[in-house]
Amino acid sequence: MRIMVGIPTLDNVYWKFFLHTVPLIAKLKTNHLVSLCCVNRCAIDRARDITVEIAFKKDCDRILFIDDDTLIPDDTFEKLNPLLDDDKILSASGISYQRGHPFLPMVYKFKDFKFENIGPKWHSNQLIQWPDEPFRVSCNGMGVSLLDVHKMRDIPKPCFSRNGPGTEDFFFYEKVAAMGYEAWVDPSVKATHIGNRSEVTCENHSEFRRESVLKDAQLVEDEGSGRGMVMEAVL
Repeated sequence: MRIMVGIPTLDNVYWKFFLHTVPLIAKLKTNHLVSLCCVNRCAIDRARDITVEIAFKKDCDRILFIDDDTLIPDDTFEKLNPLLDDDKILSASGISYQRGHPFLPMVYKFKDFKFENIGPKWHSNQLIQWPDEPFRVSCNGMGVSLLDVHKMRDIPKPCFSRNGPGTEDFFFYEKVAAMGYEAWVDPSVKATHIGNRSEVTCENHSEFRRESVLKDAQLVEDEGSGRGMVMEAVL
């Protein structure tokens, strides 16, 4: 199988990303024909589109997107690829949590999976509970995502854009749904969202959320509003 590993990068990439990701790519190369596309100093939507264009030219079968701030399990491909055997599934992804408040999982489900039901507060569509088995979503963060390149040819171009609600991921998955394809997530593929001072995982995300809420409460108190305030959050 021909796999395009797409890693959109900015100028400064955390050193731990390279130590973690290079062996993973080397492992893939033992069983597959692997190409690497690292688009640098480019808007994220354009970087993803460039990766798709090159995957088309190289006649790849799969695109594995790995964001440069995301550590993915070394068996990610082996777990996600079987989902793409379904003719309806174009995208298979893992679970990754936000690196900032409210530190929630970047998986979203709209009513009836329809984007017209996204509503004015699209964050309210984030899932915080899910089954143990792979499940369907409306869209998800693409820091750890595997795409079927053959099905991608049906998606109107550009595939990605910052126009519209949310990020380039939302723009893409709305097109995926419009073409009759589906996006699924395997919750056993647990990624780590990294930064210079944080590593948000599926196990410790609630600690980051609790700390963030406490800091917000302290700021309110420090402002000396003269009245009490009750702050509620999903902890």
